[in-house]
Amino acid sequence: MYRVLIADDEEIERLSFSRKLKKYFGESCEVFHAENGMQAILAVDKNDTPIVIMDIGMPGMNGVEAAEWIRKSHPDCVIIFLTAYDDFSYAKRAVSLHALEYLLKPCDDEELIPVMEEAMRQVDLCRRKAESPAGGAGFARSGLAAAGGGGRGREGGRDGEGGRDGEGIRGTDAGTSRDAKDDPDQEPENGYSRVAAAIRAYVRENYSRDISMPDAARAMT
Repeated sequence: MYRVLIADDEEIERLSFSRKLKKYFGESCEVFHAENGMQAILAVDKNDTPIVIMDIGMPGMNGVEAAEWIRKSHPDCVIIFLTAYDDFSYAKRAVSLHALEYLLKPCDDEELIPVMEEAMRQVDLCRRKAESPAGGAGFARSGLAAAGGGGRGREGGRDGEGGRDGEGIRGTDAGTSRDAKDDPDQEPENGYSRVAAAIRAYVRENYSRDISMPDAARAMT
């Protein structure tokens, strides 16, 4: 079972994402809702949700500020930013918070579902590390930070707890070995990882500049 928090001030957005998760993952997902940053912090503390889909533009405490608080108390939480703001400064903050992804609204299923599968894979790995003799403190280092993400829709699957009786998950790269899946620092050698590496280099080189997401996209072409 994967507990997922959807934090968005628009109810229609929360319900839409909740339906998508139920459609693709069924009873393996338990979904919680929050309509602002403070509610999101309280919901994570109360329900111990290891995956958070966080809108940035919320009234009061915004999603980035809430994510900073969540990261302090729940360092292994997998955070996915979802926003209508095409602003490179938000992407830079997402990198600093070790967010798994930064997705722009409107986000379709082909973008969201592979990211969710990767989030679930990271949760599985974290649980296995926690159950191992060495423990699993400080596991989560996500796609935007460790793999340099910002690209939409990472390839990935989940195995172990919460799997569908051994059936392959939608979006899983059949050519990726089990060893590669079980190593959070080893990226599959596909187009996504190459784009992620290029974006990571671009972010590092231009971190202090006032540039936009289209600037970053043009630099990748």
